[in-house]
Amino acid sequence: MLDLIVNKLLRPFGYKLEKFGGGINAKGLFGDKKFNVGNYIITSPSSHSLSKNLNQYKFYSRNLPRLIEEISKYYNDLKIIDVGANIGDSAALINSINIKPNKIYCFEGDDEFTKYFYRNTERMDNIVLFKSFLGDSDSCENFNVVKDNGTLRINSDNKGSNITIDTLDNISEANKELYDIKFLKTDTDGYDFKILRGAKKLIEKAKPILFFEYDREFLNLNSDDGFSTFEMLKEIGYKNAIIYDNYGRLLVSFDINNELLLKQLDLYIHDKKGAFPYYDICLFNEVDNSIFEKVIQSEMKFYKEQLS
Repeated sequence: MLDLIVNKLLRPFGYKLEKFGGGINAKGLFGDKKFNVGNYIITSPSSHSLSKNLNQYKFYSRNLPRLIEEISKYYNDLKIIDVGANIGDSAALINSINIKPNKIYCFEGDDEFTKYFYRNTERMDNIVLFKSFLGDSDSCENFNVVKDNGTLRINSDNKGSNITIDTLDNISEANKELYDIKFLKTDTDGYDFKILRGAKKLIEKAKPILFFEYDREFLNLNSDDGFSTFEMLKEIGYKNAIIYDNYGRLLVSFDINNELLLKQLDLYIHDKKGAFPYYDICLFNEVDNSIFEKVIQSEMKFYKEQLS
Protein backbone atom coordinates (compact mmCIF):
# COMPACT_ATOMS: atom_id res chain seq x y z
CA MET A 1 0.00 0.00 0.00
CA LEU A 2 2.81 2.39 0.94
CA ASP A 3 4.58 1.83 -2.36
CA LEU A 4 1.39 2.76 -4.27
CA ILE A 5 1.16 6.03 -2.36
CA VAL A 6 4.84 6.81 -2.94
CA ASN A 7 4.52 6.00 -6.64
CA LYS A 8 1.64 8.47 -6.96
CA LEU A 9 3.87 11.14 -5.42
CA LEU A 10 6.83 10.29 -7.66
CA ARG A 11 4.95 9.94 -10.95
CA PRO A 12 4.74 13.70 -11.71
CA PHE A 13 8.54 13.79 -11.47
CA GLY A 14 8.95 10.87 -13.90
CA TYR A 15 9.93 8.17 -11.39
CA LYS A 16 8.46 5.06 -9.85
CA LEU A 17 9.62 2.58 -7.21
CA GLU A 18 10.65 -0.82 -8.46
CA LYS A 19 11.73 -3.98 -6.67
CA PHE A 20 15.09 -5.14 -7.96
CA GLY A 21 17.74 -7.54 -6.71
CA GLY A 22 16.55 -7.56 -3.12
CA GLY A 23 16.20 -3.76 -2.97
CA ILE A 24 13.82 -1.04 -4.09
CA ASN A 25 15.06 1.73 -6.33
CA ALA A 26 13.67 4.74 -8.13
CA LYS A 27 13.34 4.01 -11.82
CA GLY A 28 13.08 6.76 -14.40
CA LEU A 29 9.98 6.59 -16.57
CA PHE A 30 11.22 9.07 -19.17
CA GLY A 31 14.96 9.59 -18.68
CA ASP A 32 17.54 7.90 -16.50
CA LYS A 33 16.99 4.89 -14.26
CA LYS A 34 18.81 3.71 -11.17
CA PHE A 35 19.39 0.09 -10.14
CA ASN A 36 21.66 -2.17 -8.13
CA VAL A 37 24.85 -3.57 -9.65
CA GLY A 38 26.76 -5.47 -7.00
CA ASN A 39 27.18 -3.19 -4.00
CA TYR A 40 26.53 -0.04 -6.02
CA ILE A 41 23.49 1.81 -7.30
CA ILE A 42 24.22 3.01 -10.81
CA THR A 43 22.43 5.24 -13.29
CA SER A 44 21.77 4.39 -16.93
CA PRO A 45 19.71 5.73 -19.83
CA SER A 46 16.14 4.42 -19.75
CA SER A 47 16.79 2.43 -22.94
CA HIS A 48 19.71 0.48 -21.42
CA SER A 49 18.89 -3.25 -21.11
CA LEU A 50 21.34 -4.04 -18.29
CA SER A 51 18.86 -3.76 -15.41
CA LYS A 52 16.42 -6.08 -17.18
CA ASN A 53 19.12 -8.65 -17.94
CA LEU A 54 20.48 -8.63 -14.38
CA ASN A 55 16.98 -9.05 -12.99
CA GLN A 56 15.83 -11.70 -15.45
CA TYR A 57 18.90 -13.95 -15.64
CA LYS A 58 20.33 -15.30 -12.41
CA PHE A 59 23.91 -15.70 -13.66
CA TYR A 60 24.10 -12.79 -16.09
CA SER A 61 27.49 -10.99 -15.81
CA ARG A 62 28.09 -12.53 -12.39
CA ASN A 63 30.80 -14.85 -13.74
CA LEU A 64 33.19 -11.93 -14.34
CA PRO A 65 33.52 -10.76 -10.69
CA ARG A 66 33.49 -14.35 -9.47
CA LEU A 67 36.40 -15.26 -11.76
CA ILE A 68 38.35 -12.19 -10.74
CA GLU A 69 37.81 -12.88 -7.06
CA GLU A 70 39.14 -16.42 -7.46
CA ILE A 71 42.13 -15.25 -9.52
CA SER A 72 42.95 -12.53 -6.98
CA LYS A 73 43.77 -15.29 -4.48
CA TYR A 74 46.83 -16.13 -6.57
CA TYR A 75 47.87 -12.66 -7.74
CA ASN A 76 48.42 -10.02 -5.10
CA ASP A 77 48.03 -6.41 -6.19
CA LEU A 78 45.83 -7.47 -9.12
CA LYS A 79 45.46 -4.99 -11.99
CA ILE A 80 42.80 -5.29 -14.68
CA ILE A 81 41.98 -3.85 -18.11
CA ASP A 82 38.28 -3.44 -18.94
CA VAL A 83 37.68 -2.67 -22.64
CA GLY A 84 34.14 -1.64 -23.46
CA ALA A 85 33.62 -0.21 -19.99
CA ASN A 86 30.22 1.18 -21.03
CA ILE A 87 28.51 2.92 -18.08
CA GLY A 88 30.78 1.42 -15.41
CA ASP A 89 28.69 -1.68 -14.66
CA SER A 90 31.63 -4.10 -14.89
CA ALA A 91 33.67 -1.84 -12.62
CA ALA A 92 30.78 -1.88 -10.12
CA LEU A 93 30.58 -5.68 -10.19
CA ILE A 94 34.34 -6.11 -9.87
CA ASN A 95 34.60 -3.60 -7.03
CA SER A 96 31.88 -5.47 -5.14
CA ILE A 97 34.08 -8.54 -4.55
CA ASN A 98 35.87 -9.15 -1.25
CA ILE A 99 39.37 -8.66 -2.66
CA LYS A 100 39.20 -5.55 -4.84
CA PRO A 101 41.76 -5.09 -7.64
CA ASN A 102 44.48 -2.51 -7.14
CA LYS A 103 43.61 -0.84 -10.45
CA ILE A 104 40.95 -1.17 -13.14
CA TYR A 105 42.09 0.50 -16.36
CA CYS A 106 38.87 1.17 -18.29
CA PHE A 107 38.50 1.95 -21.98
CA GLU A 108 35.35 3.54 -23.40
CA GLY A 109 35.14 5.82 -26.43
CA ASP A 110 31.46 6.78 -26.52
CA ASP A 111 30.53 10.23 -25.18
CA GLU A 112 27.17 9.20 -23.74
CA PHE A 113 28.50 6.10 -21.99
CA THR A 114 31.48 7.95 -20.51
CA LYS A 115 29.13 10.56 -19.04
CA TYR A 116 27.36 7.82 -17.09
CA PHE A 117 30.66 6.06 -16.39
CA TYR A 118 32.06 9.07 -14.53
CA ARG A 119 28.88 9.39 -12.50
CA ASN A 120 28.74 5.68 -11.62
CA THR A 121 32.40 5.29 -10.66
CA GLU A 122 33.01 8.54 -8.79
CA ARG A 123 33.11 6.69 -5.44
CA MET A 124 35.63 4.10 -6.71
CA ASP A 125 39.25 4.94 -5.95
CA ASN A 126 40.90 2.35 -8.22
CA ILE A 127 39.54 3.48 -11.61
CA VAL A 128 41.55 4.93 -14.50
CA LEU A 129 39.57 5.78 -17.64
CA PHE A 130 41.04 6.00 -21.13
CA LYS A 131 38.45 7.62 -23.41
CA SER A 132 39.31 5.70 -26.53
CA PHE A 133 37.97 3.26 -29.10
CA LEU A 134 40.32 0.30 -29.63
CA GLY A 135 41.05 -1.98 -32.58
CA ASP A 136 43.86 -3.80 -34.39
CA SER A 137 45.42 -0.71 -36.02
CA ASP A 138 45.58 3.05 -35.67
CA SER A 139 43.07 4.79 -37.88
CA CYS A 140 40.77 7.79 -38.17
CA GLU A 141 38.02 6.88 -40.61
CA ASN A 142 34.27 6.87 -41.11
CA PHE A 143 32.89 3.90 -39.21
CA ASN A 144 29.29 2.92 -38.65
CA VAL A 145 28.74 3.09 -34.87
CA VAL A 146 25.62 1.10 -33.93
CA LYS A 147 24.04 1.63 -30.50
CA ASP A 148 21.20 -0.60 -29.33
CA ASN A 149 19.72 -0.92 -25.81
CA GLY A 150 22.93 0.03 -24.07
CA THR A 151 25.33 -1.84 -26.36
CA LEU A 152 27.68 -0.35 -28.94
CA ARG A 153 29.46 -1.92 -31.86
CA ILE A 154 31.67 -0.57 -34.62
CA ASN A 155 30.86 -1.84 -38.08
CA SER A 156 33.87 -1.49 -40.38
CA ASP A 157 31.88 -0.52 -43.47
CA ASN A 158 33.25 3.05 -43.58
CA LYS A 159 29.80 4.65 -43.74
CA GLY A 160 29.32 6.67 -40.62
CA SER A 161 30.94 8.95 -38.09
CA ASN A 162 34.59 9.88 -38.23
CA ILE A 163 36.16 8.26 -35.16
CA THR A 164 39.71 7.57 -34.08
CA ILE A 165 40.70 4.01 -33.23
CA ASP A 166 43.88 3.21 -31.31
CA THR A 167 45.54 -0.04 -30.23
CA LEU A 168 46.23 -1.27 -26.73
CA ASP A 169 49.86 -1.77 -27.73
CA ASN A 170 50.30 1.91 -28.60
CA ILE A 171 48.56 3.06 -25.43
CA SER A 172 50.63 0.63 -23.34
CA GLU A 173 53.86 2.01 -24.77
CA ALA A 174 52.84 5.43 -23.48
CA ASN A 175 51.47 4.03 -20.20
CA LYS A 176 53.93 1.37 -19.05
CA GLU A 177 51.86 0.52 -15.95
CA LEU A 178 49.47 -1.38 -18.23
CA TYR A 179 52.13 -4.06 -18.65
CA ASP A 180 51.49 -5.07 -15.03
CA ILE A 181 47.91 -6.25 -15.65
CA LYS A 182 46.95 -9.90 -15.11
CA PHE A 183 43.36 -9.82 -16.38
CA LEU A 184 42.12 -8.37 -19.67
CA LYS A 185 38.38 -8.18 -20.34
CA THR A 186 36.83 -7.03 -23.62
CA ASP A 187 33.12 -6.73 -24.44
CA THR A 188 32.77 -4.85 -27.71
CA ASP A 189 30.19 -6.71 -29.83
CA GLY A 190 32.38 -8.13 -32.58
CA TYR A 191 35.51 -6.00 -32.13
CA ASP A 192 37.00 -8.18 -29.39
CA PHE A 193 39.38 -10.11 -31.63
CA LYS A 194 40.58 -6.94 -33.36
CA ILE A 195 41.34 -5.50 -29.92
CA LEU A 196 43.24 -8.65 -28.91
CA ARG A 197 45.32 -8.51 -32.10
CA GLY A 198 46.04 -4.84 -31.40
CA ALA A 199 47.26 -5.88 -27.94
CA LYS A 200 49.65 -8.63 -29.05
CA LYS A 201 52.78 -7.06 -27.51
CA LEU A 202 50.96 -6.35 -24.25
CA ILE A 203 49.58 -9.90 -24.11
CA GLU A 204 53.01 -11.41 -24.89
CA LYS A 205 54.59 -9.41 -22.08
CA ALA A 206 51.92 -9.54 -19.36
CA LYS A 207 50.30 -12.91 -20.26
CA PRO A 208 47.01 -11.85 -18.66
CA ILE A 209 44.01 -14.09 -18.24
CA LEU A 210 41.65 -13.08 -21.06
CA PHE A 211 37.88 -12.71 -20.88
CA PHE A 212 36.17 -11.86 -24.16
CA GLU A 213 32.99 -12.22 -26.17
CA TYR A 214 32.71 -14.62 -29.10
CA ASP A 215 29.80 -13.60 -31.36
CA ARG A 216 29.95 -15.16 -34.82
CA GLU A 217 27.40 -12.81 -36.41
CA PHE A 218 29.25 -9.68 -35.28
CA LEU A 219 32.58 -11.19 -36.30
CA ASN A 220 31.16 -11.78 -39.78
CA LEU A 221 29.99 -8.16 -40.01
CA ASN A 222 33.61 -7.11 -39.46
CA SER A 223 34.99 -9.75 -41.88
CA ASP A 224 36.79 -11.40 -38.95
CA ASP A 225 37.21 -15.18 -38.97
CA GLY A 226 38.11 -15.39 -35.29
CA PHE A 227 40.23 -18.52 -35.77
CA SER A 228 43.35 -16.63 -36.82
CA THR A 229 43.30 -14.78 -33.49
CA PHE A 230 43.16 -18.09 -31.65
CA GLU A 231 46.23 -19.14 -33.63
CA MET A 232 48.00 -15.97 -32.51
CA LEU A 233 47.07 -16.65 -28.89
CA LYS A 234 48.23 -20.28 -29.12
CA GLU A 235 51.62 -19.07 -30.37
CA ILE A 236 51.86 -16.83 -27.29
CA GLY A 237 51.14 -19.82 -25.03
CA TYR A 238 47.39 -19.67 -24.42
CA LYS A 239 45.82 -23.05 -23.93
CA ASN A 240 42.94 -23.64 -21.52
CA ALA A 241 39.53 -22.03 -22.04
CA ILE A 242 36.34 -21.86 -20.02
CA ILE A 243 33.20 -21.25 -22.10
CA TYR A 244 30.02 -19.61 -20.80
CA ASP A 245 26.77 -18.93 -22.62
CA ASN A 246 25.79 -15.27 -22.92
CA TYR A 247 23.59 -15.60 -19.81
CA GLY A 248 26.65 -16.37 -17.70
CA ARG A 249 26.15 -20.13 -17.28
CA LEU A 250 29.11 -22.50 -17.44
CA LEU A 251 29.17 -24.68 -20.56
CA VAL A 252 32.51 -26.44 -20.94
CA SER A 253 36.26 -26.10 -20.50
CA PHE A 254 38.70 -27.33 -23.14
CA ASP A 255 42.15 -27.02 -24.68
CA ILE A 256 42.00 -24.57 -27.62
CA ASN A 257 44.38 -26.85 -29.51
CA ASN A 258 41.27 -29.02 -29.97
CA GLU A 259 40.42 -27.32 -33.26
CA LEU A 260 37.50 -29.64 -34.03
CA LEU A 261 35.67 -28.71 -30.82
CA LEU A 262 36.34 -25.03 -31.42
CA LYS A 263 34.81 -25.26 -34.89
CA GLN A 264 31.80 -27.11 -33.51
CA LEU A 265 31.22 -24.41 -30.91
CA ASP A 266 31.51 -21.80 -33.66
CA LEU A 267 29.03 -23.66 -35.84
CA TYR A 268 26.43 -23.81 -33.07
CA ILE A 269 26.07 -20.02 -32.86
CA HIS A 270 26.55 -19.38 -36.56
CA ASP A 271 22.95 -18.26 -37.24
CA LYS A 272 21.96 -17.29 -33.66
CA LYS A 273 19.10 -19.81 -33.71
CA GLY A 274 20.38 -22.01 -30.90
CA ALA A 275 19.53 -21.75 -27.21
CA PHE A 276 21.83 -18.72 -26.92
CA PRO A 277 23.46 -16.38 -29.46
CA TYR A 278 27.08 -16.04 -28.32
CA TYR A 279 29.73 -17.15 -25.83
CA ASP A 280 31.94 -15.55 -23.25
CA ILE A 281 35.40 -17.12 -23.12
CA CYS A 282 37.92 -17.05 -20.28
CA LEU A 283 41.33 -18.05 -21.63
CA PHE A 284 44.46 -18.91 -19.64
CA ASN A 285 48.10 -18.84 -20.67
CA GLU A 286 50.06 -22.02 -19.92
CA VAL A 287 51.95 -20.12 -17.18
CA ASP A 288 48.62 -20.12 -15.32
CA ASN A 289 47.77 -23.81 -15.79
CA SER A 290 47.57 -24.38 -12.04
CA ILE A 291 45.29 -21.34 -11.62
CA PHE A 292 43.08 -22.60 -14.43
CA GLU A 293 42.68 -25.91 -12.57
CA LYS A 294 41.73 -24.09 -9.37
CA VAL A 295 39.30 -21.79 -11.19
CA ILE A 296 37.45 -24.54 -13.07
CA GLN A 297 37.12 -26.56 -9.87
CA SER A 298 35.74 -23.51 -8.11
CA GLU A 299 33.30 -22.79 -10.96
CA MET A 300 31.98 -26.35 -11.04
CA LYS A 301 31.50 -26.30 -7.29
CA PHE A 302 29.63 -23.00 -7.52
CA TYR A 303 27.20 -24.22 -10.19
CA LYS A 304 26.58 -27.55 -8.48
CA GLU A 305 25.60 -25.67 -5.33
CA GLN A 306 23.43 -23.20 -7.25
CA LEU A 307 21.60 -25.82 -9.28
CA SER A 308 21.13 -28.49 -6.61
